[in-house]
Amino acid sequence: MTTADGFELRCGSNFLGTFALTVRLLPLLLAAPEPRVATMSSGTANCGRIRLDDLQWERRRY
Repeated sequence: MTTADGFELRCGSNFLGTFALTVRLLPLLLAAPEPRVATMSSGTANCGRIRLDDLQWERRRY
């Protein structure tokens, strides 16, 4: 499954979506007296590996 932009669905929602939200909020963050962005993750992230040569999961089992 893919996002409307054609990215693999989990990558689109878990990574690209949060990055896009942060970029959209950037003007407000920069105007704040003490801006910060906190990124949360689960322990499951330690088990996975990012394969930069196949981000769309087109050459391996999903």
